[in-house]
Amino acid sequence: MGRYIVKRLLLMIPVLIGAAILIFTIMTFTPGDPAELILGTQATQEEIAAYREILGLNDPYVVRLGKFLFNLFIKFDFGNSYLDGVPVIETIISRLPQTMLLGLGSLVITTVVGIPAGVYSAVHQNTVGDRIMLVLSLVFMSMPGFWLALMLILLFSLKLKLLPSFGMVGLKAYILPWLAGSIGGFASMIRQT
Repeated sequence: MGRYIVKRLLLMIPVLIGAAILIFTIMTFTPGDPAELILGTQATQEEIAAYREILGLNDPYVVRLGKFLFNLFIKFDFGNSYLDGVPVIETIISRLPQTMLLGLGSLVITTVVGIPAGVYSAVHQNTVGDRIMLVLSLVFMSMPGFWLALMLILLFSLKLKLLPSFGMVGLKAYILPWLAGSIGGFASMIRQT
């Protein structure tokens, strides 16, 4: 078992490197100049050229890719944000607690609802309850998560005014993201169970 886990972890390395190269390439050849976007429309061409030099955008693609991969995988330096100049790792760490809470809440709801509903469906096979579970799970698995999240916001925030549609203040703010993140998961878990 240990060898299998080590093998799978080692196979992740080329996948991560390939994903990093693909993302870097897409971002490099996407239209728009980062220096011009950062400085705005009032910047002169000299200011833009100087900022391109600071950012290293004048280097050839291969050199920039090599620096990017070295910083990412050897130094674990994700660079600075183009928007506010803050190191990206600081932004990730500052938002990690909320992200973990959202993921954990969705996982708990998925497990608490999905397993008992799947057991009920298995025990009462070919009954009306089983068929209702089948239809509901297929509908919820077929719904795109972003669309479901928008529909939940429309219903519970705008129409019923029960839950906030934005912000992370208080427990009520987590209910909609937890539901949106767990509905597809527990529908799938019902079918697997």
